[in-house]
Amino acid sequence: MRVTAAALALAVVALAGSCGTGDQTTTDAPDDARVSCGPGGQGFPAEALDGPTGAEESDTPEAAGLRSLIENPDGIGELPRTDWRLLDRDDDHVTFGAESVDGLTVVSLRREGDRWKFSGSAHGCPDLMVVPPEGLSAAVWWRDPDADDSGDDRVLHVFATDPNCASGRPTGDRLRPPTLETTDDEVVITFTAEPVTGDQSCPGHPPTPYQVQLDEPIGERTLLDGTYWPPRPPEPER
Repeated sequence: MRVTAAALALAVVALAGSCGTGDQTTTDAPDDARVSCGPGGQGFPAEALDGPTGAEESDTPEAAGLRSLIENPDGIGELPRTDWRLLDRDDDHVTFGAESVDGLTVVSLRREGDRWKFSGSAHGCPDLMVVPPEGLSAAVWWRDPDADDSGDDRVLHVFATDPNCASGRPTGDRLRPPTLETTDDEVVITFTAEPVTGDQSCPGHPPTPYQVQLDEPIGERTLLDGTYWPPRPPEPER
């Protein structure tokens, strides 16, 4: 049974350094989540991954564009030949996906007149991530290995970071308060961050310490990072 509580007006205090502060909320998972291969991008509805296969056989201009790309991938790498799903479509863009031994392959096409041409691809997606609300970027988190948190605690000490390029600067005050989704068996914690604007280099940057205030002790429930789809146990950024 999912439990929805009112907004928790709680101060979130950093262990060290600078981090965002504000009100956490406990909520239900969205029914219309959009996901993408890694951080960034508009993604596609998660429910489309359960849609029918065989989209490459459809008698449509966009399916013809997909078949042409399969036959002539033009330097983007070999593509699965069958079992494609239509993941997303509007008047000018379409996204298809297919599973292979290397994982999920996603290709996007754009309309050019009466034809559909290649516009982007991702091969063997290592991570599906939930597309954050407009104007924000995804942020991942993991437990502070040096903290003495226990199942009886209502405070969870974590590290969180925006995985996008930031020229080596920590997420700090750009980190937004998390959203908590609670069930009888799980606590799903999802962080977001305000994105860095302008051109950025991509060296690693230090994570931001954060204290998450829970509405009740963790107990035996499993902690999950809701940035990923489906939510998964948190682990230090690779």
